[in-house]
Amino acid sequence: MRNLKVANKYFPLDIVWYDERGRSAPLGAMPVAALFRGTEAVTMRSAFGAPRAVYVGFKGGSNPANHSHLDLGSFVLDANSVRWAVDLGADDYDAEGYWDVKEGKRWTFYRLNTQSHNTLVIGGGNQDPNASCPVIAYSPSAPHAVVDLSAAYAGHAGRVRRGIALLDGKRVLVQDEIERAKPGSPVRWAMVTPAEVTLRGNVAHLRLGAEELSAEILEPGGIKFEVLSTAAPSPEEKSNEGTRMLAVIAHPKADTALTLRVLLTPAGVSAPRPAARALADWETIDLRNDAGPKVQE
Repeated sequence: MRNLKVANKYFPLDIVWYDERGRSAPLGAMPVAALFRGTEAVTMRSAFGAPRAVYVGFKGGSNPANHSHLDLGSFVLDANSVRWAVDLGADDYDAEGYWDVKEGKRWTFYRLNTQSHNTLVIGGGNQDPNASCPVIAYSPSAPHAVVDLSAAYAGHAGRVRRGIALLDGKRVLVQDEIERAKPGSPVRWAMVTPAEVTLRGNVAHLRLGAEELSAEILEPGGIKFEVLSTAAPSPEEKSNEGTRMLAVIAHPKADTALTLRVLLTPAGVSAPRPAARALADWETIDLRNDAGPKVQE
């Protein structure tokens, strides 16, 4: 039941809408993974009420939806009571052009366009504002989900899919598969973070307070992390001070599919690298094995 008590007052709707089933369920009885159809969002966590738990939220959805940003495929990540991958949120609702979708002014705001989100940018542009992208695979028992992002990047690539898996309840694997990328269209993987970042080739070390997390590029080989600015292009836009963007920029070869695999691991977790498996095989993932996703025969 929604609590409508305000300033020691009660409202008639408290009685009209009362439902005994609305009482809070014990955290231990809550599912640790959930798929929300319609909004096409997935949440996965290792546990409730545990300060060292890992949580990841991941979305497909519809760019034309009210109040939406061009952020299909974006994710947020918590581990050890720290939010490592953040969403910057909305800008000023009263800013000039903020709701101007028809003329496209809305998509020039940094916080609203694809450039500021924890998703892919292909060819340097925004996602298609009219695109809708469904969750095409999901498992609550071996927590993972796959979103078909092809519609978001029409004109820049053929099929584009992103999968995110919670491995052994401790690590998060983000895997992107891009087919038939338009020649000369770089692919940028991004994660906005408030953490301080130290780069060592294909590994990035993130630190926030006393907590640490590492990010490792598992595939492809030969590319490195970069740190990009999250400064808004206009002084009229909200400041993003205190954040930065951990990024991977890849240049797909003509007629060659690109797979990007990034593993995010909280400090103190030791486990083998997950085996490389195509997203098509994730429908039968077994995350109980520390080797990572495996096809069940």
